[in-house]
Amino acid sequence: MDKNTLSVSEQFYSIQGESTHAGLPCLFIRLSDCNLRCNYCDSEYSWNEPGKTITIPDLIQWVNIYPGVMVELTGGEPLLQSEIYPFIQALLQKNRKILIETNGTKSIEQIPPEVYVIMDIKCPGSGMADNTDWNNIAA
Repeated sequence: MDKNTLSVSEQFYSIQGESTHAGLPCLFIRLSDCNLRCNYCDSEYSWNEPGKTITIPDLIQWVNIYPGVMVELTGGEPLLQSEIYPFIQALLQKNRKILIETNGTKSIEQIPPEVYVIMDIKCPGSGMADNTDWNNIAA
């Protein structure tokens, strides 16, 4: 994949249904690929179907259609794509509230402190609990 692009499974406007931001308008950008294969995955399409390559400027243009609406970056596992960090910076420059939902297997240390991290720690029933990076709790 080219620099300045992300592989996107889907993007949509909805109402946040989880976390302390539940009930608020939210733009969801679901990135493709995941490093886990949880028994109960509800978004298998994010890793077993090819994503669409979208440039960061095109994603910002889409976000700009919805002024002031928070943005959630989710997956799959969004931290698998290195270009997530320039995208986060571009969103912060637009004064967007950002939520990032991660499975907790990749380090969150590079995520700016202004970003709300939602860490979906996997329970034993997922079959993936041993993959958690427990250093993320301190971070």
